[in-house]
Amino acid sequence: MNRQWIAAALLAVTAAGCARPRGYEFRCPDGTSVRARFVAGGDSVVLSSGASSVHLPRTLSADGGRYANDTLVFWEKGRTASIARAGHPAVEGCTRGDGE
Repeated sequence: MNRQWIAAALLAVTAAGCARPRGYEFRCPDGTSVRARFVAGGDSVVLSSGASSVHLPRTLSADGGRYANDTLVFWEKGRTASIARAGHPAVEGCTRGDGE
């Protein structure tokens, strides 16, 4: 009995660790296009645009998913997102395409 339980637990942990990050393309009204790959169960996101990419940890949010560092904030809720860079106005109304 213990052997079966341990095997099932190891299988569950292995499957969770191998989960493929989900990724989406967000297109913004100003022409910006950002690829968002949500990793670690949604605890962080990797944003890519062109040859640049940045890893943002999830931060506290009352609604939606907010990911930020000292200079960049990516906030998504449902199929929309906003992106704010320090010293620049936020780009809002970015819409999500279908995921991978």
